[in-house]
Amino acid sequence: MNEKLTLITGASSDIGFETVKLLLENNENVWGTFNSNNERLLDLKNKYLDKLILSNYDFLNSDDLSLFVSDLSKNKHKIKSFISLASLRNIVEYGGITA
Repeated sequence: MNEKLTLITGASSDIGFETVKLLLENNENVWGTFNSNNERLLDLKNKYLDKLILSNYDFLNSDDLSLFVSDLSKNKHKIKSFISLASLRNIVEYGGITA
């Protein structure tokens, strides 16, 4: 893959997945990072073998974060845009929330 990439962190989240999918459908090359496996994301990888690179990093793990920074430094010349969708949140059952 010699073309420029869009880097998307948080590619396995709902919004991350939809963003990756939209870019791929528009013939973009994508480097998606994720923390948790997502079958839908892996299905996209199978469909867009030559357009999608997936990397698994846990940004709360210092070794993984260092690896991400190292990989980013090695590949910065390939990245044309960056979309940060990685986040950390506690799972909340919204039906149980009151004012």
